[in-house]
Amino acid sequence: MTVADDLPPFLVLFFAFCFLSGVCESVLITQWPRYISTRSNDSVEMHCYQNDTNYQYLYWYKQLKGRYIQQIVYLVVKSSNFEKDFQTGFKAEQLNDKQWSLTISSIQEKDEAVYLCAASSTAYFGAGTKLTVLEEGINITEPKVEIIQPSKKECRDKNNKRKKTLLCVASDFYPDHVTLSWETIGGEMLGSVATDSAARRNGMFYKLTSRLRVPAHQWFNPGIEFKCTVNFFNGSGTEAFFAVVKCMLLKT
Repeated sequence: MTVADDLPPFLVLFFAFCFLSGVCESVLITQWPRYISTRSNDSVEMHCYQNDTNYQYLYWYKQLKGRYIQQIVYLVVKSSNFEKDFQTGFKAEQLNDKQWSLTISSIQEKDEAVYLCAASSTAYFGAGTKLTVLEEGINITEPKVEIIQPSKKECRDKNNKRKKTLLCVASDFYPDHVTLSWETIGGEMLGSVATDSAARRNGMFYKLTSRLRVPAHQWFNPGIEFKCTVNFFNGSGTEAFFAVVKCMLLKT
């Protein structure tokens, strides 16, 4: 079993809840790890922490891909109360007033899901832990990253006022524990980004694409480069893979 043990900023969710009286309450929930990759029959553990509050009602939920959220258990005064479908193979524990955990033993394929924690009766959620049960015969595989730039004809036409589209393709990776981002080197990011909502499976591996549309004047600026970065959890930590392009103007 491998987990992402570090706590990057995206694992911390900040909530502001305003009551009718106009008083706002801020709730900060930290959940870790973000990803877990494991083989069948292993055990896994995940944790949650309420930073600024001490709510007595603590929860764990399970969400299958594209489906509704199921409550697994709620804890109150260190006593766990499981829903019927989760009374075996799951252990929930309140470690102190602020921290609670969920352990799943003898992992099976049906346990693959995103697991979410929450605190209080109004359910302030953590960011979630994505659990993937690794398939037999498929190794954890890093992504290949490339940027497909506008055509040579577009690059040759400096007077074209239309936006240029760059396509970032992350391919041939497993499992789908990735995030993708764009940045410009040497200038401000002026474009708009559209990224696939989820990686798509093709055979044994996954593929994720993202489109960046930038103004023509920025694309033709020789001092600006465009970088696509794919962060991939490789089973022991997160690695960054990237590609960089710029418009190479052609002589006419």
